[in-house]
Amino acid sequence: MTFVCCGRFDASFSARDTAEYLKNSFCNRQTDKYIDNILSRKNPDLIKQSLCALNGLVWLLRKAGVRESGLILERSANNKPYFANSGVRFSLSHSEDCFACVISSTEVGIDIETKKITQDKIELISTRFFNSGERAFVSKNTKNFLKVWTAKEAYTKMLDITLARGFAQCDFFGSDNFFLDFEYETATVALCTLLRESVNIYAL
Repeated sequence: MTFVCCGRFDASFSARDTAEYLKNSFCNRQTDKYIDNILSRKNPDLIKQSLCALNGLVWLLRKAGVRESGLILERSANNKPYFANSGVRFSLSHSEDCFACVISSTEVGIDIETKKITQDKIELISTRFFNSGERAFVSKNTKNFLKVWTAKEAYTKMLDITLARGFAQCDFFGSDNFFLDFEYETATVALCTLLRESVNIYAL
């Protein structure tokens, strides 16, 4: 079973309070260090986005009946967060004031995109990263572009590989992986997993 949640944060969001809540939830020194590293970032928006996504992760774990206390958060060489002491797989994403997260029993990736994009940018990115079938699909409208873009991002996160490599080898139409795209308010969200599973989607 795969569980997904999406949400927003507003001006009343407190990074310090949320960090303290997360530390009390995970309740181990290794994860405390992980959260402190987030708090040490210079960009306050990135701090909020990362902490909100982790807050969503705790919510999902509880929804799935997984005990979060004692789970150790670490990052891979490519900066992908993972649990060092659990078989639960997860992925996080954020864009502006939106976040998305997913947990699953199999490798999984998720991406959310809220930003508006110009036709010139679409053409530039499509020419560089998309194959001919994908380029024909995205030329029709912006929503199609965001579907392919977020799917490729989710694929890259699932496999924990670089963007350049992931975008080159991911075929939106010919992949054996399971892609699911949907909209959360004004955002486009894409999910990629190795196996087709039932997906439960929640809005926070």
